Amino acid sequence: MSKALPETTHLLHHDPYDKTERSAAQKSSWKNILYIIFATVVSVPLLYLFLVYLPNLAPESVSELPIIRKVDKLDFSNQLEVPRRLILIGDVHGSLKPLKKLLRKLDYNPKGSTDTVLLLGDFISKGPQSVEVVDLAIKNKFQCILGNHEISVLQRYNQFHGLSGLKYRNNESDIENYDLQSGQLYPLDDEMRLAKQLYPRHIEYMGTCPFIYDLGPVPRYNRKHTNNKETVDGVAVHAGLNWNVHELYDQDVTEVTEMRAMLPPDFSKATDDKSIPGSVGWAKIWNHWQKNITDSDDFDGLKNRKVYYGHHASRGLNVRPYTMGIDTACVKGDRLTAVVITYHKGKIREKLVSVSC
Repeated sequence: MSKALPETTHLLHHDPYDKTERSAAQKSSWKNILYIIFATVVSVPLLYLFLVYLPNLAPESVSELPIIRKVDKLDFSNQLEVPRRLILIGDVHGSLKPLKKLLRKLDYNPKGSTDTVLLLGDFISKGPQSVEVVDLAIKNKFQCILGNHEISVLQRYNQFHGLSGLKYRNNESDIENYDLQSGQLYPLDDEMRLAKQLYPRHIEYMGTCPFIYDLGPVPRYNRKHTNNKETVDGVAVHAGLNWNVHELYDQDVTEVTEMRAMLPPDFSKATDDKSIPGSVGWAKIWNHWQKNITDSDDFDGLKNRKVYYGHHASRGLNVRPYTMGIDTACVKGDRLTAVVITYHKGKIREKLVSVSC
């Protein structure tokens, strides 16, 4: 005869610890709910503050963007009674400390009237102190040229503030303005963030920068830059010039701010993509053309022109008789380079000066 199991039902219904455990679980559950509510109440406003409100804060806007001049003139060759220096500086890209270091090495005196600094475009973007670089340029009345990054930031500024567009004019007598807007919508990238930081004084300063500066007489050296052979007419531009366009005023503004090479078969069209098969660096084509041009060729506007430019950091310092490329990749930690053209006692000389970044 089998034995009956002991009565256990009362243990299932009358466990003295069960009520305590359920109470602790309920308290823990309420704590978790309170934590979730608290986190939501705190985090949602913070997320809105940092992701929506603060990113959209921006200084007061200009009412409209300045109209950019395509070509301007900067010529000191007729002011030779006292020494004058024209200091052309390659791509700064927001690198304030190297810029100040270079100016100290040059013994630049902002209070004097004998030095003129010309920034060859891309003085903003990529680096950490773009706004401060522009403020320094404004304070010291630097001359400037627009590069592709200034244009990019101005286009984003135009979009963010809902302005009427970025426009340029071929020359002072031209009554027609040409649209420089790309038509695309720009994302919240680094250059949009930079555009949001700019005050009217920064926009007005960049509005004084043309795409091309006609520099008047400058020295032409040999390939090694050791022998001053003659005087030619200088041009300052950010990226380059197209030899197949007869006049400075007819140059395409996208090409002069972005070009790196010329396309085959006749190398008359520019591109910013130097990796295209058969393409040749524009400076090489320019020098070949300058050496072989004849008096019968209809290129009086560009004949005997030496071009100072930046933009091509991967090529680095590129000195040729009719071109001088001085973007030496400062923002990547390499060097910041200047060409110093000196005018004195009827002579024009130039030298290269650089500092580490």
